[in-house]
Amino acid sequence: MNFSVTKYDGRREPYSQEKILRSILRSGIKKDEATKVLAQVESKLYDGIPTSQIYEIVHPQVNSFYRVR
Repeated sequence: MNFSVTKYDGRREPYSQEKILRSILRSGIKKDEATKVLAQVESKLYDGIPTSQIYEIVHPQVNSFYRVR
């Protein structure tokens, strides 16, 4: 994915799949499962999305993953 995200202070920086994946992995999900969550999250992202909104997308995806399994 080639787009930018908007940081809390208003700066824009390139989207980093690695940062999102690291965040998901920190929740305790195994890597193969985390890549599934990442795919679900990435389907909802768009150019210029605020990082706070990314968190709002990631958090429920991680929680639902734990509830289902």
